[in-house]
Amino acid sequence: MTTMTHITPTVVLAVTLAGAAVGSASAEILGFDDLATPASWQYGTYVDTIPAGYGGLTWTGAGVVRQTSGMSGYLTGLVSGEQTMYTRVDVSMAMIQSATPWTFDGAFMTGAWKTDMTVTLTGLLGGATVHNMTFTLGVPTAPTWVQANFTGIDTLCIQATGGTTYWGPVVPDNQHLAIDGFSYTVPAPGAIALLGLAGLTRRSRR
Repeated sequence: MTTMTHITPTVVLAVTLAGAAVGSASAEILGFDDLATPASWQYGTYVDTIPAGYGGLTWTGAGVVRQTSGMSGYLTGLVSGEQTMYTRVDVSMAMIQSATPWTFDGAFMTGAWKTDMTVTLTGLLGGATVHNMTFTLGVPTAPTWVQANFTGIDTLCIQATGGTTYWGPVVPDNQHLAIDGFSYTVPAPGAIALLGLAGLTRRSRR
């Protein structure tokens, strides 16, 4: 005998709304070439902060660099344009945040000055770790694509430690990362509202 499952119109509505929300997600790739780099350094220009709201995210412990002479991972790690994001070493880690959950798909990463650095990526939601990965970046002569697929996070932490100097002077704490092609997905505002409505609909039928 076949057992039939009864599906109410309310359940259908909730599933439809949730599906519409997923379909409304917006995928983005940041190359950081549209940001001004007004400060000068030995090999080019830079800015040591990324404006809040850039790409719909909040950035801490990260800047943007344009290298015009010399050699480093800021040049070899370029994927498009002439600028990369870099992680600062005056803070323990870079943090990228959003008020609503988002997905970090991945990015191209290169050691700016060192080889064999240990990189740890941590995805948080409400302060709790929901994703974590650790890997070693090899010789910084070309960018490495890092596929993360960190879904449902509100904060991404990026930390680099260790390594051996490959470019430039020997500086013990020079664990800068060059990051380009930063790929992520955020729900559209309407999708967030639909997900909330779907949840309210399910609760109202309990």
